[in-house]
Amino acid sequence: MRKICVHVVVGLVAAVALLMVVGCDKEWEQWPKVEAIRHDEVMFFVGDSAVIDADTSNGEIMVRGVEGAQDVHVVATLQTRGDTLEEAEERLGQIVYHVTQDDQTVRLRYHASDQEKDVRRYSGVSFEVTVPISTRVDAETSNGAITVEIISGPVELDTSNGAITVLGVIGNVVADTSNGAIVMREVTGDVHADTSNGRIDLANITGTALADTSNGEIELEAIGGKVDADTSNGSIHYEGTPLGEDNTLHTSNGSITVRIHTDASVSFEVDARDGDIRSSLPLVGDTKGDHWDAALNPPAEAVMSLRTSNGTIRIGALP
Repeated sequence: MRKICVHVVVGLVAAVALLMVVGCDKEWEQWPKVEAIRHDEVMFFVGDSAVIDADTSNGEIMVRGVEGAQDVHVVATLQTRGDTLEEAEERLGQIVYHVTQDDQTVRLRYHASDQEKDVRRYSGVSFEVTVPISTRVDAETSNGAITVEIISGPVELDTSNGAITVLGVIGNVVADTSNGAIVMREVTGDVHADTSNGRIDLANITGTALADTSNGEIELEAIGGKVDADTSNGSIHYEGTPLGEDNTLHTSNGSITVRIHTDASVSFEVDARDGDIRSSLPLVGDTKGDHWDAALNPPAEAVMSLRTSNGTIRIGALP
C-alpha cells in the first residue's frame, strides 16, 4: 500500500500542482477527495510592451506573446480540495492572490504564507497570460511548470519540481529548476539552463549556451555561440558547428556524441580525455589512447573539450 500511496501523490503534484507530503497510508486516506476550481480573468492596457512579474506556488505559469497586442490578459486558475464540495468551495473563496498593474508592469502574486492553514495545505494558483510580443518576463513558482512562447525581451524563470519550456524568444534566457526538464527552441540570444534530476534540450540558439544538470542528458543542436555543458549520470549529444574558444562537454557515467557540419571552412580543435574515444573525421594530431589532442582543418580557433568517465566519446560528421 505504501508504494501505491506515494505514486498517487506524485501524480497529483504533476497534474494539479497541489503538493502535500504524505507520510503514511492513514494520512493519504484523509487527503480531501473533492476538487474545486475557479477561473478569474482580468485585462490591463499596457501599450506595445510590458513587464510580467509573476510569483506563485503549487501552480503553473504560462506567458505567450501575441502579435499586435496592447493588453495583458490574465487568467488565474484557483484550485483547492475538500472532503465535500461545500468545504472545497469554502476554501476556494478564502484563497488570497493579487493581480496588479503599475504602468507597464503587471504583477501576479500567490503566496502560501498569505493563506489560512487549510487553504495553504490544499490549494494553488496558476497563471496563464497573453501579452504584447515586446515583453520582459520574470516568473517564479514551485511545484509547477513554466512556459514562455513568442516573446521579444529578456526572460528569467525559476521553479522547483517542474519543467521549463521556452519557444521563440528574442532575448537572453535564464532558466533554473530542480526535478524538471528544460527545453528551449528558437532563441535569439544567450541561454543559461540549470536543473537537477532532469534533461536539458537546446536547439536553434543564436548565442552562447550554458547547460548544467545532474542525473539527466543534455541535447545541443544548432548552437550559434560557444557551449558549456556539464552533467553527471547522463549523456551529451551535440550537433552543429563549433564556434568560439573553450567549448566544453563534460559528463560522468555517460557518453558524449559530437556530430559536425563539415566543409572546408569548418575548423576546430579536439581536446578529448578519458573514456573510449573514436572519430570518423580526418583529425590531424595525437589520436591515440585516452587523451586526444588533434584538429580538423588546422590551424583552429574553436576548441572542444570533451570529458567523460565510464562512457564513450564519438566524433563524426552530420549527413
